[in-house]
Amino acid sequence: MNITNELNLPEPLVDAVRNDGYTKGDADFSATGLIAPPYQRKLMGEYGGKITEDVSERIWSLFGQSVHSIMERAVKDGTGKYEIERRLYTEVMGKRISGQLDLYHIEKKAIQDWKVTSVWSVKDESYKGDWEKQLNIYRYLALKNGMEVTTLEVVAILRDWSRLERMRRGNGYPPHPVVVREIPIWGDEMVEEYIETRVQLHMNPDPTVCTPRDKWERETTYAVKKEGAKRAVKVCQTKEEAQEYINEKSSDNLSIETRKGEAVRCMSYCPARSFCNEAGKLEKQDHIPF
Repeated sequence: MNITNELNLPEPLVDAVRNDGYTKGDADFSATGLIAPPYQRKLMGEYGGKITEDVSERIWSLFGQSVHSIMERAVKDGTGKYEIERRLYTEVMGKRISGQLDLYHIEKKAIQDWKVTSVWSVKDESYKGDWEKQLNIYRYLALKNGMEVTTLEVVAILRDWSRLERMRRGNGYPPHPVVVREIPIWGDEMVEEYIETRVQLHMNPDPTVCTPRDKWERETTYAVKKEGAKRAVKVCQTKEEAQEYINEKSSDNLSIETRKGEAVRCMSYCPARSFCNEAGKLEKQDHIPF
């Protein structure tokens, strides 16, 4: 992958992005690699040398990596309460699988994954689904390596959290800039079946295009708004539902705003989108250059 600096950002940021030391270790697949769409993996393999990303697109990923310095401070007291950044391995269907635990709380028997993310991500179910898969793969790896795990948690640091938005939206908005989400634990048979299915999909040399779930698709919604207001009084799944609400209220100052759905991964998070026919269709449809 080629890294550009089209916005002329400071050189230390550019060097930090280019010197990304992430590795899946001595493994065929990492946990996050298994969760990722097989079609994306295929495109990355075919066009990796041609794919270009700008430093500006990697800034929040870079901040996410910096969280690990927090964990390094946490273990400096020498109490031995935590294990940090431990990479675990096991074999499934003849393939070596790995995953790196951000933090294992020994007394709580808890795996924590720390993320720098958005307010939207802690509210959206499709995004949280990937968190659930990732943490359960980590638990599976931990069990295979003799570790006991009774709790799975995501510690989400919300990069766009706003005290003002919290005051405006109330309970519909996270109360703090750090949110801890407990992740449901799957049964051993369920997680093993999931991993085997993902290995099979990724071993297919000609995978199908990404599913709506792979794309993190948001549905189009219809917001009923008062004239001049920024916030909606009601968000509906269909235009008919929105119109019915307006009719019930018998109000002349209500209107419907169409909030077009989008494929979030395709639009913002897939480095191979420039080489993807499906993403190209979205570009033509929405007139958004990738």
